[in-house]
Parts: sequence; structure tokens; C-alpha cells
Amino acid sequence: DSVLWVSQPGDYTVSATVPCGHTRETTIVVSSGALLPVVAFPNDTLLCEGDALEVELLPNLRYQLNGNPIIGTSLAIFQAGVYEITARNDCYETQHTFVVEEDACESSIWIPNAFTPNGDGLNKCFGPVVTNITDREYSFVITNRWGAVVFQSNEPGACWDGVHRGNITRGVHTYRLTYRDSRGKFHERFGQVTVL
Repeated sequence: DSVLWVSQPGDYTVSATVPCGHTRETTIVVSSGALLPVVAFPNDTLLCEGDALEVELLPNLRYQLNGNPIIGTSLAIFQAGVYEITARNDCYETQHTFVVEEDACESSIWIPNAFTPNGDGLNKCFGPVVTNITDREYSFVITNRWGAVVFQSNEPGACWDGVHRGNITRGVHTYRLTYRDSRGKFHERFGQVTVL
């Protein structure tokens, strides 16, 4: 037959004889290989200045980024650009293109001066409304008029429900907020909030 289906690895020798009696022979080596696993490539990403896009790579694959080999099992991208990443094993190859853009990502904080934890579902929690703030050196502490701490958190976005020792503590409270912004600058803010 003119077609031979091969399903096992090995060395296969093919001989062809022409009418004049000449015989030609060639050997074909068939090896087995694993399918390329599902590779999770990064999506288009917006980076803040100074941040990096971290990409975990699967072991047992060979990678290239924009045609250059990647060594190791992780990749960090620090600059904006168009990137093409290639993953391959002995039998298969896949490529993916993604775009990294960069922004200043300025940090901002807005803090209200009153809230109403009265059960109506509106203005029920007090805390800074933050943008581009990390938990690095973040501290938010609220004290009552006698200086006792009624709430504290190291998580940006966490807020106080007005409850201290099982009761809503109405009146004026003082807060202190410290944090380091996306550029590494340290900030400290003081203020008051009224629980209505």
C-alpha cells in the first residue's frame, strides 16, 4: 500500500525497488512525545510605575519571550510593550501575544466625616476610600473621646461598623491613618468622624 500508519515509536525502514532493479532504502525514526499541557499565559495588563507583572511558568517546557529564551520557572515584566511568549516541548509549540501598559497609578484617599450605622443599609460603615494603596505600612486606628481604641486595621478598604463592646458608640471619634503610597512616600492623616 502507498500509506503506512504508524502508532508506536521505533525505527522504521522503507525500501522501494524500481523496475530496473535498483532499490532505495531509508530509515525513519518515530519517537513519542507528550501533548503540550494547557499553558496559562498572561492577559493584557496595566502596570503601575515600579510594579511588575509576575508570570509563573510550567516546568518541563521551554519558553521564549520575544524570541529570547527564558531561564527558570517564573518571569517578571517591568516595562510597557507588546510581548510574544512561546511555550514548547519536543512535539508541540504554542504562542501568545499580550500587551503591557504602564500608568502612574497615583494613590488617593477620601475619608468621610460622618456615618449612620442605623440598620438602613446606607452609610453603615466608616473607613477611607482608597485607590492604589497597598497594605505596606498601612494603619487605620479609631479612638473614642477618652482615647480608647474602638477599631483598627492594617487592610486598605476595611471599615468600622460603629460598634464597640457590642453597642453603637454615637458621637465624635478621632482617627489616625498612616500609609505608604505607590511611589513609596509615607503619609499620615488625622481627623474626626461623627457617628450619627
